[in-house]
Amino acid sequence: MLKEEMIFLLGGYDLEMVVIKEILLEEGFVENEDLFDKGLTWGAKLSAYEEVLKQFPNIPIYGIELDEDITPPKNYHRIDHHNDFADKEASIIQVLKLLKKEPTREHLLIAHNDIGHIEAMECFGATKEEIAKIRKRDRASQGVSEEEELNALEELKRVEEKNGLYVLKTSFEHFSPLVDNFQKRPFLIYSQKSLIYYGEIDFLKKKYKEQIEKHQAYHGRGYFGFDSKYLTFVTPDRLVEEIYRNE
Repeated sequence: MLKEEMIFLLGGYDLEMVVIKEILLEEGFVENEDLFDKGLTWGAKLSAYEEVLKQFPNIPIYGIELDEDITPPKNYHRIDHHNDFADKEASIIQVLKLLKKEPTREHLLIAHNDIGHIEAMECFGATKEEIAKIRKRDRASQGVSEEEELNALEELKRVEEKNGLYVLKTSFEHFSPLVDNFQKRPFLIYSQKSLIYYGEIDFLKKKYKEQIEKHQAYHGRGYFGFDSKYLTFVTPDRLVEEIYRNE
């Protein structure tokens, strides 16, 4: 497929999304012409690009990790590896295949990082130096503050063990500097705006099947979380209790 026959819409920023954008720009895509970037964060919605969808009714449009909160047109294609797409390859690999490009080792490291974080990179055979570099770049792409980086180890001293689950209630906006520095699993970290569980998630997928179907919860390989809007009317502390008690 020729470049002129594709339009890309970018989802929430992390290292994978940043590098996908770099790849597309290198391939000659032009912002606001056939590459659209709203500078979104995790939980990005397709509705952010509603006007773009209307503008190009006859050209294949590829949305990358955008929650479909509106009905997409027939020319729309979703690139994702979360929830119902959890069996798919990482989004960066799907984009490279569309462009008929072979992934580099860096691309593969980023792909494994996005699918399963440190554990997936270790299984891939990444060195400690490669893992540290990728995770640092990912945290920077997410907008992790210097304060969060510096205070992560001190914050982790407040982790509690509840019925075999390690739990941390935090005021940090970004969880990645905490998760990267805590290797024990299962690990549940939450605030008033976010809740993510790291570990074996099959029981959570069954328990919160309805929330997943309503796009109130999401999951990948080894992690499960709730949409921030869902947490505005469901008490996070109550959810944590449900999970560690496995009610």
